[in-house]
Amino acid sequence: SFMYGVANKQEQYILDARRYAGSLAALNMVLPADIAGKYAVTTTSDMTTTPPSYLVTATPQGNQLLKDTRCGTLTLSSSGIKTKSGTASAVSDCW
Repeated sequence: SFMYGVANKQEQYILDARRYAGSLAALNMVLPADIAGKYAVTTTSDMTTTPPSYLVTATPQGNQLLKDTRCGTLTLSSSGIKTKSGTASAVSDCW
């Protein structure tokens, strides 16, 4: 749900700034402690594409990295595309 929150903030940000933010800090967002212990969450923007885009990435760390090989790193793009890097057979298994 945090990744969806970042996506929502990105959409608000582009309306105000006419560009997507390149970091959580630019969105005035802080990773909650319960997530920070399991994932590193970042957002990047690409204003050179038409239309401009962003990508939200959640990379497992610590015990989560060892326990969650099915989903692995999760991404959510500005076009709504969700991905996973793990061994799960379908993205819907992780999202």
